[in-house]
Amino acid sequence: MKSKSLIQTYAEKRGNLVRVFAARLRSMAEAEDLIQDLFFKIERLEIQEVGENPSALLFQMANHLMLDRLRSLKRAGARDAVCTVKRQLFDSPLRVIAPHLKASKIRFIQSNQTVRSPGGE
Repeated sequence: MKSKSLIQTYAEKRGNLVRVFAARLRSMAEAEDLIQDLFFKIERLEIQEVGENPSALLFQMANHLMLDRLRSLKRAGARDAVCTVKRQLFDSPLRVIAPHLKASKIRFIQSNQTVRSPGGE
């Protein structure tokens, strides 16, 4: 049985939830997505009693969803950065010339390369 009081509280507090999380995330669209995810989550819950403060439960659930989303974005950003570095290293001419060099040495060499004129001056 779905908790009607939690869904009713969600309907009453939705505007407040969006405003609070829009301020925290600095994005109205991200806040709307987060609060929509919150609705789907409470709709799937099968709790009989919410307790004395269903608003606090909603805000706590939304806060946990926000933290999970931020952690996921952070992991995705780190993963993308690693893939970019690997792609740059494997596309590097140094990788072809000296495949035994470690990635850190290749980065060091690339960062210290100077552009030389064709005449050698």
